[in-house]
Amino acid sequence: MKFRSHWIPASGIALALIGFLGIEARAQTPLLSYAAKFVCGGSLTDEAVVKGFYQTTVNIHNPHFSRVDARKKAVIALPQSDPPGAISAFVLERLPPDAAVGVNCKDIRALFVPSPTGFIEGFVVVRVPPGTPLDVTDVITARPGASAAAGEVATINVYEVHPTRIVAP
Repeated sequence: MKFRSHWIPASGIALALIGFLGIEARAQTPLLSYAAKFVCGGSLTDEAVVKGFYQTTVNIHNPHFSRVDARKKAVIALPQSDPPGAISAFVLERLPPDAAVGVNCKDIRALFVPSPTGFIEGFVVVRVPPGTPLDVTDVITARPGASAAAGEVATINVYEVHPTRIVAP
């Protein structure tokens, strides 16, 4: 009895197994994702943050010599005991070379339909392809009193927001 040996590469076996099991192989897209904290409006209690009035601007700068198309959305963070907060749809932000945009509380509220009122906090999320990192800075200001007319700024915090590498399905 004569046997003929056939060499099958391991990748061929894996592909055959995937096909046999009916598993769909999909390409995944790598992205850089920036999550900048926002705090907007008057807080009347000391539960989420201390009583006061808060404003945020997320500054996004394109340091490249060509246009960068970024996608941005906002996510509202609620207390852990509540259901998850609202998530806006992504919108396109076209940044020309060396251009910058400031996303303030008014812009963040406008990302939601309907637009939330009162105190909100959460994240502005900006996503770009991995070869196009951006400069993202978070500026949060606060003052005593829960209204815009309460007085001058009492504190300002500026944070550099670093990206996370993610893989989108």
